Amino acid sequence: MNVLATKTLLYALNCYMAAMLALAIAFAFNLTNPFWAALTVYITSQPLSAVVGAVWGRAFYRLVGTVVALAMAVLIIPNFADVPALLVAVLAGWVSLCTYLSLLDRSPRSYAFMLAGYTTVLVGLPVIADPSRIFDTAIARTEEIAVGVLCAAIVQSLFFPRHAGDLLRVKLRAALTEARELIAITLEQVAGTAAADRRKLAADLAELHALSDNLRFENANAGNTAALVRTLEEDLVALLPLLSAVGDRLRVLAAQGPLPSRISDLVADIRVWAAAGARTDSARASELMLACRAATPLLSPDASWTDILTANLLVQLEDLVKAWDHSLALSDAMLAPGPDRSWSRVDHGFAKTRTLHVDAGLAAYTGLVTGLAMAATAIYVMVIGWSQGAAAVGITAAACMVFAVADDPTPAQKLLVLLTLVAVPLAAFYQLAVFPAISGFPMLAFVLFPLLMLTGLLMGTPKLALPGLGFAIVTQTLITIQPSAQGDLVSVVNLGVAVACGALSALWVTRLIRVISPSFAVRRIQRAGWRDIGRLARGTLPLGRAAWASLMLDREGLLQPRLARAAKEGKPLSADALRDLRAGIHVIGLRTAMEDATASERSALDRLLAALGTYYGALGHGRTPADPQGLLERIDHAIRSLLRGPRCDSHDRAVIASVGIRRNLFPGAPDFQPHEARA
Repeated sequence: MNVLATKTLLYALNCYMAAMLALAIAFAFNLTNPFWAALTVYITSQPLSAVVGAVWGRAFYRLVGTVVALAMAVLIIPNFADVPALLVAVLAGWVSLCTYLSLLDRSPRSYAFMLAGYTTVLVGLPVIADPSRIFDTAIARTEEIAVGVLCAAIVQSLFFPRHAGDLLRVKLRAALTEARELIAITLEQVAGTAAADRRKLAADLAELHALSDNLRFENANAGNTAALVRTLEEDLVALLPLLSAVGDRLRVLAAQGPLPSRISDLVADIRVWAAAGARTDSARASELMLACRAATPLLSPDASWTDILTANLLVQLEDLVKAWDHSLALSDAMLAPGPDRSWSRVDHGFAKTRTLHVDAGLAAYTGLVTGLAMAATAIYVMVIGWSQGAAAVGITAAACMVFAVADDPTPAQKLLVLLTLVAVPLAAFYQLAVFPAISGFPMLAFVLFPLLMLTGLLMGTPKLALPGLGFAIVTQTLITIQPSAQGDLVSVVNLGVAVACGALSALWVTRLIRVISPSFAVRRIQRAGWRDIGRLARGTLPLGRAAWASLMLDREGLLQPRLARAAKEGKPLSADALRDLRAGIHVIGLRTAMEDATASERSALDRLLAALGTYYGALGHGRTPADPQGLLERIDHAIRSLLRGPRCDSHDRAVIASVGIRRNLFPGAPDFQPHEARA
C-alpha cells in the first residue's frame, strides 16, 4: 500500500487539475455553489473505475441521475412543502424506489438511480422554507454538476489516460491463462486446486464484463468489441461445467480401473493442445473432436455403467474442445492490433449482455430500510425545529444508498462517522480561517492544493479508496453548503453536527434492522438457484444454456466471499453453485430432448422433470425433499427408456444429461443397472 506510488500521484494530480478547471469555470459563470462542481469531479473519477470509458460512463449517468433528481425536487417540494409529514412520506417513498431500482440493475446504469434518490433530498430540503427557490436551485445544481462531470471526463481522457480497451485485453489474457490452467488441472486429475482456479476465472470474467460495459463510452467500434467480449465470456463460462463434469467422469472411471489407452492418449492430446495457448492450427481442434466421436461407444439397451460413463466423458471432451477452440478464435480477433482486427473471421453469435443474479426481495427490503432511515431523521429534525437539519436528512439517505449493496454496510458507515470527526474541523478551518484571508483564484488554487491532493492520494490507494471518497464527500460538502466564503462559526458547527447526525442515523437504523449475516446471504443465493432449477424443470424459466451458465457463475462469484466470511465467523457453510450450474444445464438438455423423443421416452422424461421440479422446488423453499430414492429410480427409468429408443445425437445427449443429474444428486449411489430388478 504505497500512497506515493507514481500511478497514485498521477491520479491525484489529474483529479486536482479537473477540480481546479471545474472551479474556474464555475466562478467564471457565477454559478451559485462552485464546490458542487469540484466534488462532482472526485465522485466521477473514483479510482477503481478510473479508465476513460468508466469516467465518461459515470459522467453520463451522474448527469442523467441529477437531472431526474432535480426534476423530482421541482415536482415534489413546492407541492408538499405545506404538509411536512406528507412531504417526508413522498421523499422516503422516492428514495426507497430509487434504492430498489439501483440494486436490481447491476450495470453502470444503477449509478443514475442512486443519484436520482439522494440528490433529490440533498437539493430539495434546504429550500423547503422558500419553495419558490427550488427551480433556480435545480438549474444551478444541474449546471454545476454538468461542469464537474465534463471536466473530470476531459482531464482523465487527456492526461495520463487509462483506456478500458487496454485493460480489457490485459484481463482477457489473464482469463485465458486461468482457463488454460484449469483445463490442465482437470485433465491431469490434480486434486484440490480446481476450486481456487475456478474462483480466479470467475473473478476475471466479472472484471471483463465490467470493462466491456464501459467500452461504448470510448470509441465508435465499442459495440462490436463489447459484443465480442460477451460472446467470449459465454464460451469461457461454458468451460466451467464441462470441466467439472469431465473431472467427475475421469475420477469415477479411474476408480474402476485404468482407462483404455485410446482414451487416456486422447485426454493427453487434448491437454497438450489446450496448453499451447494460441490457435495456431484450427484443424487440430477438428481432429480431436473427430477422435472423441470415433472413440465414443454406442449406447445400447444393454450398455454397462462404464460404457455410459465413457460415452459421457467423450461427448463432454468434444464439447470442451469446441468451446476452447472458439474461445481462442474470439480472443485472437480481440487481441489483434486495431487495423488487423476482424470480426468476420469468427463464427460468433454476438451476445447482448450477461445474465446476472438479482434478489428483488432483498432489494425491496433494503429500499424500505433506506426510506425509513431517512424518514426517521426527517421526523427528528422537524420535532426539534432544527433549521439546518436538512443536511442531516440528505446525508442519511446518501449513507444508506451508497453502501446499500453490502450485506453489512455498518463498517463503511462507521468509517463515514469517524471521517466526519476529522473532516468537520478541517472544513471549518478552511471556511473560517483560510478563505477569508485570501483573494483571487490563483490563491484559492494554492490553498486547496494540500486538501485536494490529500483527497486524491487517499482515493488513489486501493485500501484507502473508500475512506478517501468519504473524506472528499464530507469536507467538500461542508464547504459547498456555505452560502459564501465568509462563513460564521455557528453555521459551520451546525452543518458539521448535521452531517455527523445524518451519518449516525444511517448507522443506527442499518445496524438495527438491515445487517445481513453471511450465512443468511448464502442461503438466499443458494435457494434462488434451486428455485430456478425447479422452474427450468417445470418449463417456466425460459433460459438457454449460455444464459443459465452466466447466471450461475455470477452466483458462484457472489457466494465465495460470503462463504469465506462465514468461515471466519466460525460458521463454515457448504454451497456449490457450479454443481447447481451443471444440474440446470442437464435439465435444459432434457427439455430439449423432449422435442425428438418418442411417446414412451417423453412420458419418462415428463415424470423425471416433474420429480426434479418438485425436488428442487422444495430445496428452494427451505424444505427437505421427500423420497429422494424415488427420484433416483425416476432417473434410472428415464435412462433405460432412452437407451431403448432409436440411436441419434439428441437421444445420446439426453442420456448424458440424465447421467449428469444422477452423478450430481446421487454421487454415492450404486452403479446404474441397464435392467430393472425383478421381484
